[in-house]
Amino acid sequence: MHRTAREFMQQNSNEKSVLLIAYKISVGEGSEPGAGWSSMLGHLICGSRVHLISTSKNITDLVLPDEFHSQADFTSIDLNRNVESFLKRFPFAEQITYFFWNLEVRRHLKIIMTHSKFNFVHQSTFAGDWNPSCILWNLGGSLFWGPIGGTQKVPFGAYKWLGIKSISMEILRLIVTSPLRRLNRYLAKKYDVHVLVANDTTAKFFAKDCKVSRANQIVIEHVKHGPDQFENQLEKFLLGSGRLIGWKMWPIAIKAIAKINSPKSHLIIFGKGPEEIRLNRLIKKMKAVGIIQIKSLIPRTELLSLLQKTEVYVFPSLKDSSPWSLAEALHMGIPIAAFNISGVSEMVPNADVNLASIKGDLESNLAKKILNPYQIAEKNSFCHCKLFTQYKDIFYVD
Repeated sequence: MHRTAREFMQQNSNEKSVLLIAYKISVGEGSEPGAGWSSMLGHLICGSRVHLISTSKNITDLVLPDEFHSQADFTSIDLNRNVESFLKRFPFAEQITYFFWNLEVRRHLKIIMTHSKFNFVHQSTFAGDWNPSCILWNLGGSLFWGPIGGTQKVPFGAYKWLGIKSISMEILRLIVTSPLRRLNRYLAKKYDVHVLVANDTTAKFFAKDCKVSRANQIVIEHVKHGPDQFENQLEKFLLGSGRLIGWKMWPIAIKAIAKINSPKSHLIIFGKGPEEIRLNRLIKKMKAVGIIQIKSLIPRTELLSLLQKTEVYVFPSLKDSSPWSLAEALHMGIPIAAFNISGVSEMVPNADVNLASIKGDLESNLAKKILNPYQIAEKNSFCHCKLFTQYKDIFYVD
């Protein structure tokens, strides 16, 4: 999708050169690739020349605004297909694949950094703060890592909302990720890595030992209207979208909607995941079959077109690093009903007032916010001007 130079407020060259490493980079594919996309545009808008290292698919699919083509060049690095297919058989396959991809990147970086000098090395994604990004941290240079998140935990009091399988997965996740997170913090300090964080919880964790700056994942895209298969079917409705997994806390939303006696109470959830059967059972139990529907994933253009017509975007998660879907709703000026958690609270002003409390009756708290959602005062609050300001303050301070 092309933009004009006026829209992006492109700056004159700052004579800086950035090596950007982004395992995932695209817009509209979620938080992690979105972080890579924003990272690249942040440097380009500030006037830097960017050399991007990513996978060949990402680079082939990447559509940069026309005015930035002369500022960017690329190196594609891929794992052997047989190796990648083998790694995908394991639990945590994506993280394991990322580990070996980093090893392959390291081999190429020794050559690239011998022949080229960069003012900054920016390792953007994978976004989890416990992922094995540290493989690249002792190569020298001024190294920035992030934006990252992942330190959040589901509040212990909310475990009753999780099924047995989800509780087991959450405990396993904590056991696996906690030592890796501490290792990353130790090595980030050792190699003087500047950590870019996406939320307050992650900031507090890394600020104990490292230099930290805030760099939220920011939406930069004007929404295209797609075909609307729901045209005129519903006058008023609520919308939710995302993976149907335990810690996304969809049962809270379902029970909150069941409590509301309002014409705005029809909820459509677009998603896919292991909790779908359990959630449909809950909908039947709450006698809300005609009020709440779970539908399969639809193309993003259709979802965004539908989002523009919704009364409220419902986001019941009690743990999230920096949710891209919620940022998109805010970007479009859609009212939201969400909990006051780290990763969400940074996206809205006066979070204690505008977001639902995670204390007390969670169903009632969310229901109140659905009836009286946070109304964003200005559309496009997650935009290129905010991105430019963040990157100028972090990387290009005079």
